[in-house]
Amino acid sequence: MRLTRVLAPLLLLFSAAACKKEENFGGKNPTKVYGSVVSLSPSTTELIGNLALEGSVLVGRTQACNFPPHVTSVPVVCSDKPDYERIAKLQPDLIVLDAILFSPAEIEKLKQVAPKAEFRILDAKNVDQFIDFVYRLGSDLQSSSRFSEYADKVYAKSRVARSNPPEPKPKVAVLIGGAGEYWAAGTDSFLADTIVGGGGIPVGPKSAKFERVNVETLVAENPDVIMTGDSKKQIEKDPRLASLSAVKSKSVYDFDPDILLRAGTRVEILLDKMNSVIAARSAEMRGEAGGG
Repeated sequence: MRLTRVLAPLLLLFSAAACKKEENFGGKNPTKVYGSVVSLSPSTTELIGNLALEGSVLVGRTQACNFPPHVTSVPVVCSDKPDYERIAKLQPDLIVLDAILFSPAEIEKLKQVAPKAEFRILDAKNVDQFIDFVYRLGSDLQSSSRFSEYADKVYAKSRVARSNPPEPKPKVAVLIGGAGEYWAAGTDSFLADTIVGGGGIPVGPKSAKFERVNVETLVAENPDVIMTGDSKKQIEKDPRLASLSAVKSKSVYDFDPDILLRAGTRVEILLDKMNSVIAARSAEMRGEAGGG
């Protein structure tokens, strides 16, 4: 592991938790071994299924967990809501989940039905927080080296344009939705931070999650690039959005929703796409400005 790539996330650990017990990184594994793990989000299932040395420790997943393909053989213990009875029978050592998918009441009930389980909760509103979580989970699962290698890649790709951003900086919106109704990623969200890392300016509601956004707001913000987990044709053919810079310049991009909406082991693919799209649109905008 290259030292320069891990200093920033490690500094975050020291500043955020001065009095907390910290796991050891860099190949030093904790003394506790988790023999059974329930993952209650597709993002965390990706991380465990792809990077944990002992994939067999995964004993429960959600119905939506479909990547990597081999995890589909793991029993489903959560569809729209957790199956508390099944989880209680499993009595896992560790429960891993994404905070955005569960209410505090649901998490509290999980703690009641699985009292011996420890919890690791992914609550990443930016790339550095995601990297922090990856390090911690790798340490928990006796797989520090593999998790750290992945964290290194994500860290590098998330810094592509932070020190040398493109000019001009395109405004970028991430939209999902159908039937003419749109939801936009908030400007305090993980996706917004991937836009910043690629040298763009995120536009959308002031939020850490997706929020419904009206067409008038989209027109006022006038993004230069739109990335969507649904069909770009719907956006391109919506007459209410015809004036948008992204639509006029044909800068609306489809993206696999499983990659766009999950903070798992394909974040580096998302970052690559975000970086290349922003760089290309910035170059077009320079050309447009130069052409008068």
